[in-house]
Amino acid sequence: MLEEDASVFKLIGPVLVKQELVEVKNNVSKRVEYIKNDISRLEGNGKKFESQLEQVKVEVRGHATHPTPAPNQSQSGTRTDALRSPRP
Repeated sequence: MLEEDASVFKLIGPVLVKQELVEVKNNVSKRVEYIKNDISRLEGNGKKFESQLEQVKVEVRGHATHPTPAPNQSQSGTRTDALRSPRP
């Protein structure tokens, strides 16, 4: 992108400091590599959360189609009576 004799400066506070082109290119390539790795990591996290979301959706749909009956509070003792064996 830049010619070998190009001048490159870095802003440090209110002062522009001249930088070596090789040093600048290495710095930029390291930053690009770091950003690519970070993007890959974040995409992996996104896929992990999407799969967790799908699992939760399946569980919710399963509960919606096969609801578990809640114990009836107004008829106390009815459930336990059904579980007891009949008296002789």
